[in-house]
Amino acid sequence: AADDDDEGGGREKMILSIGQFRPEKDHGLQLRSFAKFLSLRDGAMKRTGAKLVLIGSCRNDDDRERVTELETLADELGVRDDVT
Repeated sequence: AADDDDEGGGREKMILSIGQFRPEKDHGLQLRSFAKFLSLRDGAMKRTGAKLVLIGSCRNDDDRERVTELETLADELGVRDDVT
């Protein structure tokens, strides 16, 4: 609409990652890269409301543990509220 203030036209800003939670997918790298992105321009990128959405399945207990570790990493990086 013409009266939208942001360049996204009011659309939600998200990075979507789809893949099983396997080590070769390196979801940790995705989290660290996203945290770095949010810190750009003195935090201005965080104010855009961008989200990282990780979608995937777990084949076994190792994969489920990997998801728990990713949640911990998101907390440590300070991006837990920006990642689902």
